[in-house]
Amino acid sequence: MIALLLFACGTDDSKDGISVDVPTTSQFSVDDFENVNCQDVTGTPANGASAYYVGNFALNGNSLDGVESAFFIASETLSENSDWEEGYCEMHWAVSGETTDPEACANCDIAFDLQGSLIAADSNCPDELQDDFQSVELFYSVQLSDDGAATWYLRSGTYLGIGEHDDSGLMTYVSEEDCKWF
Repeated sequence: MIALLLFACGTDDSKDGISVDVPTTSQFSVDDFENVNCQDVTGTPANGASAYYVGNFALNGNSLDGVESAFFIASETLSENSDWEEGYCEMHWAVSGETTDPEACANCDIAFDLQGSLIAADSNCPDELQDDFQSVELFYSVQLSDDGAATWYLRSGTYLGIGEHDDSGLMTYVSEEDCKWF
């Protein structure tokens, strides 16, 4: 269902004399995701949503910049709530940070300590959800494969998602479905 797509990009930065575009939008849209497992809790319909997290970044030297996105696909029960009448919502953050040493991931090649600010104009989640995430602090360790695959982990070493990387410094990831209950 989800095929990794390469990068929607914006302003130029440089990496070792090579022009590298910094992503300004997600490479995915809400239409790329569905609520598969987050309709109910042990058979009882619930106010929940499938959450998918997406990163689209450019590595320039020791700096990583780009966009982090969260797509929430509402359960049928949650869609009946007026704040979720579209059946989904999405939030996007402009993120930046520096490379650092991986934590809790012995096979990882690189890690990023990132800070992000909500891009309110591109985010349509209910206000109470957006209020909780005006800014985010993120830490990712990444295992890079020679074939261009990138496996992303949280600070704890918990698997986050799979993506791509290339020699220019462009990097992506998309998570698996994660149920959130409201």
